[in-house]
Amino acid sequence: STNLAALDRFTGKIAWTNSVLKDTFAYGSPVLIDLPERLILMTTSRHYLFTVDRSSGQLLASYELEGYEYDGEHCNTPVYHDGLIYYVANDIPGQGAMKLKLSEDGKSIKELWRNNEVLNNFGGQVLVNGHLFTTVKGNRLVAMDADNGTIVDSLKVATGAIIYTDNKFIIYGNNGTINLVDYSDDQMKQAGQLKVKEGSGHHFAHPVVANGVMYIRHGDALMAYNIKDL
Repeated sequence: STNLAALDRFTGKIAWTNSVLKDTFAYGSPVLIDLPERLILMTTSRHYLFTVDRSSGQLLASYELEGYEYDGEHCNTPVYHDGLIYYVANDIPGQGAMKLKLSEDGKSIKELWRNNEVLNNFGGQVLVNGHLFTTVKGNRLVAMDADNGTIVDSLKVATGAIIYTDNKFIIYGNNGTINLVDYSDDQMKQAGQLKVKEGSGHHFAHPVVANGVMYIRHGDALMAYNIKDL
C-alpha cells in the first residue's frame, strides 16, 4: 500500500507515490532536509525512520524502530540538526530516545546512542544548547546531554507537548495545565502556569507561537495568549 505521496501544490496533481519498505503510515510530520548532494524528506512509518529523495520518492536510507506498540504509534516528528537526527519513541522494549548520524548523501543512517529510559509518545522533543528536552511519564521534563544521551537535569511539570521560544519552554500538559519554564545558563526554573478551561476532550494539541502570541487548541476551542503577559 502507498504510504507516501507528493502533490503539486499549485494543481493538486500527484507528482509521485511510494510504498516505502511496504510499511504502514505513522503520525509524525515529515522533515525537509537540504543536503549537499540532494534534497531529501525524512519521516517515520510504523516500524522505521527513513529518508527519501524529494524529487522521486526513492528510498535512500532507513533505521528500524524496535518494539512497536500498536496503541503508541510513532507520532513524534524527528529533529534534524547539522547531520544529526534526534528522536524519542514510546515503545517498550525499544530504543526510547536516540541520536542518529545521517550521511551527507542521505543514504545511510547510523545509531550513535540510545536511552531506553526516556519515553515519549507524541509530546515531541526539542534540541537547545547541546541538550535534548522532552517530557516523560511521572510528570517530568528531562534534559539529556546530546553527546551521550545521559539525563543531566529534570524538573517537575505536567507531561505533555513541548515547544521552546525566547529562552522559555512552554509545555501543554495532558492534564490541561500549561507550564512555563525559564531556561538560562543551562538551568531550568519554573516560571508560572495556567489552566486551559475552554474546550473539551484530550489535551493533546501542540502549542504554536507566532508574533508574540501563543495559540492553544483544546477540542473545538482555540485560545490565544499574549506571551508578554505570561
